[in-house]
Amino acid sequence: MGETDRAEEVLRLAVEHGETAAANDLAIMLRDEGRLAEAVHVLEIAANAGDSQAAANIIELRLEAGELGAAAAAAERYADERRPDTIVALADVRAQEGRFAEAEQLYRRAAVLGGLRAHTAYGQFLLAVAGDPARAETEFRAAERHNEPGWAYTLGRFLMDEGRADEARYYLQVAIDSGDDAALVAMQELDGEDPSDD
Repeated sequence: MGETDRAEEVLRLAVEHGETAAANDLAIMLRDEGRLAEAVHVLEIAANAGDSQAAANIIELRLEAGELGAAAAAAERYADERRPDTIVALADVRAQEGRFAEAEQLYRRAAVLGGLRAHTAYGQFLLAVAGDPARAETEFRAAERHNEPGWAYTLGRFLMDEGRADEARYYLQVAIDSGDDAALVAMQELDGEDPSDD
């Protein structure tokens, strides 16, 4: 509804009442408003209360902001195999640091542990760093089997970039049907439309 002030108020109230999962939504909203320090603070409270997604999100927010040193410090602080999403985030940091062998081991370990987006992240690593689309596809299809967040768009975009338009169309449509705006843009691109042309 566009009521960001009210949304922030409700989310802060939820966090104050112990709903640590709400901290992740609040942090995303704060980040989108350019309030990174506040977003990290909210996530730190949730992470210290045991929310594994919050711990991983701290690291990813730091990476998005280009703060590799801060991301590495957070990754080393929060990495815990009992919270496999933090192992995925640590792998992302190691990849950014150019420590590729260590990153690959961490991605594999995170997948074994059941990290929320482990196969997706590992596939993207294999594609971008190793230049190995065959192994990347194996991971993206594992992401589908594990129903990782955003798997349909990731697989559809991959197939599209590989020139496999007919296969891509199916997965992009699955993503569109689930409300993925990025998939809609990709489908328009696949159809030869200009997404910026209203």
